[in-house]
Amino acid sequence: MSHLHDPSNPRHARMFELLRQTQQATRTIKRVKITAVKKLDADVAQQILTNAVHSLRLPRPNTK
Repeated sequence: MSHLHDPSNPRHARMFELLRQTQQATRTIKRVKITAVKKLDADVAQQILTNAVHSLRLPRPNTK
């Protein structure tokens, strides 16, 4: 039997819990950085909204 991972060993349980927490922290940091990059200025958000409203008002081509 391999002793690389013994779930009954408290040291192994602590080690894998630490690895899990480290990975979760890394994912959270990446998510926060992506969110910070995607923040929009009010002017840019208004321009996107204006373009969306304009696009919705355009007549749709008949696809039948």
